[in-house]
Amino acid sequence: MGSAVKAGRRAWLAGGFAVPLAIALMGASVPAAAAADGAAAAVAPGWGSSRCPEPDARTLPAPAPKAAKAAKAAKAAKAAKMKKAGKAAPSNPCAGPKGDRGPQGPKGDRGPQGPKGDHGPKGDHGPKGDRGPAGPHGQPGPCQDIDTTRGEAGLEFGAVLHRGRTFLGVRATAPVGAYTWRDLTTALNPGHPRNACGVSVNTVGPTVYVKVLTTLGDVFENQCAYTPTGVLTCPSGWTAIIRPPGALSVPRVRVGG
Repeated sequence: MGSAVKAGRRAWLAGGFAVPLAIALMGASVPAAAAADGAAAAVAPGWGSSRCPEPDARTLPAPAPKAAKAAKAAKAAKAAKMKKAGKAAPSNPCAGPKGDRGPQGPKGDRGPQGPKGDHGPKGDHGPKGDRGPAGPHGQPGPCQDIDTTRGEAGLEFGAVLHRGRTFLGVRATAPVGAYTWRDLTTALNPGHPRNACGVSVNTVGPTVYVKVLTTLGDVFENQCAYTPTGVLTCPSGWTAIIRPPGALSVPRVRVGG
């Protein structure tokens, strides 16, 4: 009976291992049999290798944030190192072919204007230009003149032309006193020329004569009576005198008597 029991256990063990083995052999022989019958067996490249996961393989849990960040940084460093060395980055054997480039997106909005830059340095001065032609002569400036003469009773008379106005002055000489001036271009002495440029003074008895010369060569005269104390009386205005023959119509300034 012992030998019969042992023979039964051998048969049961042999039968238990035979079923899974047959299943395994059938699974392994399916592609081979299909190939033998002429059917194409579609097998993805790389699938089933230890480097590429199976399509229906269970997804592993994502690494921790710190570990993922460190791995990403190490990958970028490695790629930069290889680029610097002139080597191309290794291609992913599990990646499919590169797809076509998509259409270009719309143009983005214009960004804000940047700040205004600083002014550049000032350039050098250019060369000096040529001198221009001389301009026309301007109008003659105001004429000035003075003249003096002696009169009766120890008196001295002075005539002054300044800024178009004529003045007659008188003073005592023994002793010498201060001048007393009289304006001969007021309304009490009409007819004074505006372009007077020279003046002279002279006395004949108790009368003093004042003459002016204009820039056009015309001569005008005025006269005043005086007393021994130097009081002047000028009742008449200016009278034109005939221009001397050959007088030039140009400004002429006479200095002194």
